[in-house]
Amino acid sequence: MKKKKFLINCMCCLALAVGTGGVSTMASDLNVEFTADEGNAVDDTDISAFSEGEEIGDDATQPQDIGIVEDETEDRETENEEFEDTVLPAAASDDFEIEDGVLVKYHGTERDVLVVPDNVTTIGLRAFSTAYARKIVLGENVKVIESEGFAGSGVHIVEMPYVTTIESEAFRNCGSLEKVEFGNELKTIDYNAFENCENLGGELTIPESVTKIGDYAFCNTRIEKVTFLCTDITYGVSIFSRNDSLKEMYIYGGTLPSWRTSAPWSTESLEKVYIGSNVKSLGYHAFSRCAKLQDVTIEPGQYDTIGFATFSGCTSLKHIVIPDNIKKIEDSAFSETGLEEIDLNQVTELGGGSFMSCKSLSSVKWDHVTSVGQGCFLGCKSIKELVLPQTLVSMCSDSFWNESSLEKLTVTGKDTELLLGAFDECENLKVIDVQAAKKVEGYLPNSTGWTLLIGNDVAEIGRISGDVQSLVINGDENLNLNQNAFNGITALKSVHISGKVTLSDYCFSGCENLADVTFENGPAVIGRGAFAGDKSITELILPEGVTEIDVDAFKEMTALKELIVPDSVTILQRGFLRNSGVEKLTVPHLGEDGRIGKPEELPGLKEITIKNGKISSLAFEGYTNLKSVVLGDKVTEIGHRAFLNCPALNKVTVPASVKNIGEYAFGTKAVKRVEGNRVYYDKYEPAFPKEKFKLSGYADTAAEKYAESTEGIEFIDLGGTVRSFKVTVSKSSVIYNGKSQEIGVTVKQGSKTLKKNTDYTVTYKNNKNIGTATITVTGKGKYKGITAKATFKITLPEKQKVTVSKITYRVTNAAVNGKGTVSVKGITDKKTRTSLTIGKTVKIGGVSYKITGIDSSAFANASKLKSVTIGSNVRRIGAKAFYNCKSLAKVIVNTSKLTDKNVGANAFKGIKATCTFKVPKAKISAYKKLFKAKGAGAKTKVTG
Repeated sequence: MKKKKFLINCMCCLALAVGTGGVSTMASDLNVEFTADEGNAVDDTDISAFSEGEEIGDDATQPQDIGIVEDETEDRETENEEFEDTVLPAAASDDFEIEDGVLVKYHGTERDVLVVPDNVTTIGLRAFSTAYARKIVLGENVKVIESEGFAGSGVHIVEMPYVTTIESEAFRNCGSLEKVEFGNELKTIDYNAFENCENLGGELTIPESVTKIGDYAFCNTRIEKVTFLCTDITYGVSIFSRNDSLKEMYIYGGTLPSWRTSAPWSTESLEKVYIGSNVKSLGYHAFSRCAKLQDVTIEPGQYDTIGFATFSGCTSLKHIVIPDNIKKIEDSAFSETGLEEIDLNQVTELGGGSFMSCKSLSSVKWDHVTSVGQGCFLGCKSIKELVLPQTLVSMCSDSFWNESSLEKLTVTGKDTELLLGAFDECENLKVIDVQAAKKVEGYLPNSTGWTLLIGNDVAEIGRISGDVQSLVINGDENLNLNQNAFNGITALKSVHISGKVTLSDYCFSGCENLADVTFENGPAVIGRGAFAGDKSITELILPEGVTEIDVDAFKEMTALKELIVPDSVTILQRGFLRNSGVEKLTVPHLGEDGRIGKPEELPGLKEITIKNGKISSLAFEGYTNLKSVVLGDKVTEIGHRAFLNCPALNKVTVPASVKNIGEYAFGTKAVKRVEGNRVYYDKYEPAFPKEKFKLSGYADTAAEKYAESTEGIEFIDLGGTVRSFKVTVSKSSVIYNGKSQEIGVTVKQGSKTLKKNTDYTVTYKNNKNIGTATITVTGKGKYKGITAKATFKITLPEKQKVTVSKITYRVTNAAVNGKGTVSVKGITDKKTRTSLTIGKTVKIGGVSYKITGIDSSAFANASKLKSVTIGSNVRRIGAKAFYNCKSLAKVIVNTSKLTDKNVGANAFKGIKATCTFKVPKAKISAYKKLFKAKGAGAKTKVTG
């Protein structure tokens, strides 16, 4: 059906009654357009549609210049077609039920465009619930839409340019609502305001003025794009839940909601999010489970935290830029996302599970992170190499649990406490390189065949458990290796230790498959039971630098057959080889006890070399397999019964250094006597009655005396030769005299005093200059090959006089470190010398001394002396120092340290009357007075 459109142009004011008691005054030139069905004629006398019951005449109150334009239009075919606003005629005023500005109810029929009267300020409860209008326009006086104001209505478009408050469920169940237009005065959109508006779609812009949007406000709508221009707003939760159309969201400000049990946006269709700089926080679960979200832009904002589960479950999110204002990422913030790499920028704290189950995450840049929460990277299965940041302090257990792809871990932070349990179930982890850490400890099961590298900057190693196969420790005495650190790790096969680290008690005990142990420049201490029970070690080479070996250090190392203890060991505790398999042993000494243990503790010992110290009583009594004993030339004492009942030992060479050998020490056995339940060994007899025990040694030594006093001993004289001299010097020091100096020496072999140039010769080294001179005594004849050394000091004490280049000096400070000083005493050619230079320093006997003074009368009466230069270190000139030097005409003074108090009387009296003094420019005035006061004549010149 076709309709006609009519346009009436009113040149005068036209009052239209709209609503109950309402009046709308329209300006002149009012254009009013309305339609009428075709065939229903409207002429200039039929205007009842404007004023019921009134006639239009020619008077001033009647409309003027009325034109009627006919326009044929087709019926509307689409829902979204725009319509001109229609002002309701007076006949429709009864459609609005208004009380004190509140629209209580609209009673009208279906209309295309409905304009709410101007006297309405509030749309009341369910006021339009039965309205069916294509478009409703709320005028400038309408400020509030109360709860359910439009609920269930058939409205399609609502314009509300001046509304400030939309209360809860105001448009709920408006299934026909397609579009809403908000004004810049809107403050509040309350909960469920537009819920179930299933046709509300397209773009939605929330004005800057809005401060609150309630929970589920746009739930079950078809909005595709939303822009929040608000800068100070509180967002509700699940605002867009059950919306499968929302793809883009632009948030320019406000506080994003936090809700631990649901996502505030609750939409899986969301693909793009922009978060502006005025956003005050990223709340809990803000975008969780937005499975299609892949484009996220976060501008630097007013917050420092990405909240709990903010992007959790965003499986399509592969990349995101973290702005530098973010310092903390809370628990589960990015868990189960599609992130492939992440640069955390300035983030310092990662919450538990913050990247949990990010299966595509392969690269993490986190240079400023200090703490990592539990399960932070749990289940990230694409990371192959991981470098923990230098800033890392702590990390919880299970932080990287089940990272099956992880092959290498590097730790670089000196304050990092590494818990190996954080990498549990990382089955492909092969290398843990701890370059620096505060502490390393923990249990790492289910990761077979891995290597642990400990760097120089690791402070402490705690208890380590797991299947580590290879271990490298680089550390010094500052590395604290805890007791039992690697105890019982059966998978451990090789250990390399570098540096002066202390191997703590039982640190490697029970590592029964440990076979390869190497050392480099250490360790310093091998603690109690350090390698106890390590039955696969067949060779153990201890380096120089080990200083202490504790009890049971190598206990029950049954495969170890030979051990050389380095000379650097100063503390060797008894029982360090208890129940081991050692057959051949070399030690620098036997420790304070002078013994290594009971014979039943070393049943296989066959050979032992002892380099120095004492061998205590009973030290090797009963070692039935012992057949070789080698004593070094610094062994000093062998206690009684030291090698008693050693049936396999039939010969020993004793060095001259041994001063005492106790009874029954060698070549004897104890005879057992039983009385009742007691066994006594109080009778001793030769162990080798037929062939005798061979005791080799030197004449007039303890060895010869022992052989002479013990039955069954055959003494073998080694020719009277001993391996050392005792040298005594006649003086410990001499005074420097500028010549090579020698002192008397006495040389003895045992108690015998040897003859110089017959039994030995003497040579000297460094025996001229100040310092330490060395005497070397070299044996001759039967003492050939023996040398000994002694030293004495050459000194230059205070007050000592010494002459260098005809100038005599007196020592005023004997220091030899460059701080020594001398004063000029005089010269040896006073009668002939014409010029003299006193320098800054003088070298005496290889040592430099500062020249700080000139003694009294030092150059008095040096009548031919014409010129003198005084050095810059001189600060004292004695009385009459240059007295009566009649020819002295030129004095160059380089020192600025002379004063009236340190220049003596008449120091320059009697010098040439016209003598010229050249002095530092700053001292001209002062020195002119000084020198004249000390005897220089009135004609003396002082220049700079």
